[in-house]
Amino acid sequence: MSSGESAMEENWNAAYGEQASIYEDFSRYEDADGLVLLDLLRRQPLGRKTVLEIGCGTGKYTRHLAEQCARYVALDRSAPLLAIARERCAGLEAITFLQAEAEAIPLPDASVDVVFSSWALDGIVPVSAREQAIAECERVLRDSGDIWVVGNHFTGAFMEMRGEGSIAIDRAGYAFMLAHGFAHIETIQTRFRFPSLGEAHRILTFIFGESAAKYLDDHPVPTLEHRVVLLHRPKTTAAASLG
Repeated sequence: MSSGESAMEENWNAAYGEQASIYEDFSRYEDADGLVLLDLLRRQPLGRKTVLEIGCGTGKYTRHLAEQCARYVALDRSAPLLAIARERCAGLEAITFLQAEAEAIPLPDASVDVVFSSWALDGIVPVSAREQAIAECERVLRDSGDIWVVGNHFTGAFMEMRGEGSIAIDRAGYAFMLAHGFAHIETIQTRFRFPSLGEAHRILTFIFGESAAKYLDDHPVPTLEHRVVLLHRPKTTAAASLG
């Protein structure tokens, strides 16, 4: 998820830490139909590949992807989120979990084939840290490797709920990624599907505060449209495009 300035206004830091169960609930109901996973696997075969996930969180996509490839490395900075991800992926032998920052990936050069990041890499702040994280992804990628990034589109109901400040931040993050060699592959229409309006209120107001409470008062339904972008950058062309 987006971090930095938006985390100061929203309650992401608490959800990453002492209230990891809230983040797990939020993540569980996000992309309720699994469209991001389906689209990624259609575009990027993972058989016999080594995959690094940046910002695995509680492992929403981790187990599904790890079952498709030869080796999987799941990285996140939050120990509480990683604990949930480890439990979710219990029994998988080809997976390694790393508690680390994306700006200093503890892997050798040219050791992975694919980097995948959902709602993480494009939101790292400050910008210098984001640039370092992308450089680290390039370092650990083998030749002809690929970086796939999922992030928030800056339109749609989810962003309307969060407000103009978060829209501006995510719009700037999107522009940054395009300026750093990423191509917009697709906009995917997903949705949050909460089991009840009460659950939507509990989870969303914890993270987003009054803006979520007001939005749910005006839109009293347990589903929420969420438009996301799928971005891609191949290692083989990235270095040349950036000079």
